[in-house]
Amino acid sequence: MVHYLRDAEMQKNNKILVRTSVVDNGRVLSVDLSANDPCLGSAFVITLKKGEKIVLEKPITSRTERIANDTLVCASCDLIVSLPDNIRLPVESSDPVVVWFGPTILNTTGSNARIDLYWEIPSPTYKSHKVIAVPSKSTGDNISFVPGKGKHELAVTQPVGGASFVNLSCGMYDVKLNNGVKTVIKKSVNVLSSKTKVVFLATNESGIQLDFTQNHPCLPSRYHIELRNDSGTVLTEGWYNGSRVNLTNDFLCDPCHLIASVPDAAQGSVEPSDSLAVWFGEGELPATNLVIAPDVGFSSSHFGGKTSPSREGFLSKNG
Repeated sequence: MVHYLRDAEMQKNNKILVRTSVVDNGRVLSVDLSANDPCLGSAFVITLKKGEKIVLEKPITSRTERIANDTLVCASCDLIVSLPDNIRLPVESSDPVVVWFGPTILNTTGSNARIDLYWEIPSPTYKSHKVIAVPSKSTGDNISFVPGKGKHELAVTQPVGGASFVNLSCGMYDVKLNNGVKTVIKKSVNVLSSKTKVVFLATNESGIQLDFTQNHPCLPSRYHIELRNDSGTVLTEGWYNGSRVNLTNDFLCDPCHLIASVPDAAQGSVEPSDSLAVWFGEGELPATNLVIAPDVGFSSSHFGGKTSPSREGFLSKNG
């Protein structure tokens, strides 16, 4: 139905009047249209735009409305209120009103000796905000952090943006978004060591003993181990927990090529080990104990002692 009203019933101001306020710690936008002439009724359309892009278009049937959306961050948006298309009145849409509201967002990613940041701050006072990263107290004293206080800080210069803390030592960091008065968001981030490679010592004695203790302490003590033949086909593979692993097999490696890697979450900064030829399994074992370590290569050294870690399975295609 199309509604018509006489000019005498129009409000003297030919634009819709809008009042806004932000509640619930900035997460909710309150829209008040009560200042408009009663003759306009209570049917309106609220439109939110970021630049030229419409991010919300909401018909309402009340002169007051609260807008909350956990996925919508206005930092900032233009709010425009208009009449529905089926109401024909000589009344213009409201002037754009700049609004700031929605959830504050801080995304953090720890990777190769760095923390990457992304934020959305729906507040006109965004320039009072800072992002601070400090080594987490829960990391312990065995991790060597960046010299000095270990505190990293940057000032926010735009409401939506990102930055990075670089050249960090590995370990857990507390990353905080502070608004100048209090901490708004706090997150924990794990920073891995700079680009490196899995290393281990390998010795022959009742199977193969692998020692991973020369790896950086920030690496997870969880390794994926593969044995391949000369053509590269995987003969057997499995996950092992612990810094020392004892491998036994029911088929002859004469030789097999052993490769160790870490879980996928760390693979962006840690390469798999070099391939190492190993002889073990059914049949005669060579007398030489092989060792591979960073900048050492092979030697005839024996690594004494062995401790079997918890084993999740070493699956063999041969049985």
